[in-house]
Amino acid sequence: MISNHLIEINGQQATVKAYFHATHCLHNPYGDDNWTLGGKYDFTFLKDCSSWKISNLIMTAIWGTGNQNILSLVISRQEKTKSSE
Repeated sequence: MISNHLIEINGQQATVKAYFHATHCLHNPYGDDNWTLGGKYDFTFLKDCSSWKISNLIMTAIWGTGNQNILSLVISRQEKTKSSE
């Protein structure tokens, strides 16, 4: 979930600040199946003809609960899948 967007447009560039709340789920034998993270995003957009494109994104985590190792477990599973192909 991304909320509370603050948008500033300056010609062909825009900045957007917003807060996020993300829950990641992965069943695993090594701890909690969930990792919830909250924080803020700082986006920079550039206008290209008639559309806006993200040129920069900074994610800043402010808080988290649960099993933060879920991302490492996903990467490990992907590496095992690639090596068995």
